[in-house]
Amino acid sequence: MIERALLLCPATVTGGPHAIHQLSLALNQRGLPTQIAYYAHDPVQPPIGRDGDSFFARPVGDNPCLEVFARYRPIPISRATLLPELLVVLPEALGHISARFAPAQVAIWWLAVDSVLNREANALAPAYQGSLSADVLHLCQSAYARDFLTQAGARRVRLLTDYTDETFTELEPSAPPPATAFTYSPRRGFELAMRFLQRPETGRSVPLRGFTRREMIQAFQAAPVHLDFGHFPGKDRTPREAAVAGSVVLVHRKGAGTNPEDFPLDDPFKFDGGEVDTGALNRKLAAILSDPAAAWRAQEPFRALIRREKQQFEREVGEVFLGELALRVNGRCSEPSGDFGA
Repeated sequence: MIERALLLCPATVTGGPHAIHQLSLALNQRGLPTQIAYYAHDPVQPPIGRDGDSFFARPVGDNPCLEVFARYRPIPISRATLLPELLVVLPEALGHISARFAPAQVAIWWLAVDSVLNREANALAPAYQGSLSADVLHLCQSAYARDFLTQAGARRVRLLTDYTDETFTELEPSAPPPATAFTYSPRRGFELAMRFLQRPETGRSVPLRGFTRREMIQAFQAAPVHLDFGHFPGKDRTPREAAVAGSVVLVHRKGAGTNPEDFPLDDPFKFDGGEVDTGALNRKLAAILSDPAAAWRAQEPFRALIRREKQQFEREVGEVFLGELALRVNGRCSEPSGDFGA
């Protein structure tokens, strides 16, 4: 019976930590005392250690998560006693050390897949093979991760997605304006993006670099199309944010971008590297820019799905933590305090 939860989170402001904070809030609101242990990648010493029956995380100097994700009311922790009634949720990057948290119960949340792959064999790296045992619960942020783990032999696999920030989903639906610009993120699929941008027929681009949420929204509302060149190790946020902000979205047919559950877009709205090199993507882009309103209407089911993500997430939290893990809730506890058993 689960009585408390501990979520491990890298001290970075990216999509994975965003999802971890969403889960923390959801569990605390359901009455399960939940805290977050932040860690930083350290090339010299491991960021996480064990001292007898206690887990500890080495101090993080500047932790931007506490400010950026403050609305999720995170409760930091640096040490916890590892007891059978404690659930430890690890991001997939720490899945190879899941055994170190015994006797606590462990779940691995696959917020991405490709970061722990042996790319040549298209299989989990050897250090992660042990995590496929029946004792470990695998939570999957994407259908892409669910399918991959099921095929790899994991026995306990459950969907636990995330949801697009309400700053985007609460915007009034609005068709894109007639314009010739498109947005893209230089951090995502940089090499492929550069191949596309160097083609002479490619039009005006707006790189999303160092933007605030408000600036992102303004960019999406001003440019009719958003191109995402990423490799989609999970159900990435940027194209979802772009879609509900008003852009027509085209995604790279890679990773979760290939999965119709994660990105239910018709074929004209997906592309691969070959289409970049042959000019087929330029032709797709030109066709959309010639009539962006029609393309925008065609993506309405995708936008509607994004706006329902929070409801789906809440259902999945209930199914996993009330059903699969049978947590014990002692009243409503939205702001637990103090270290767990330390």
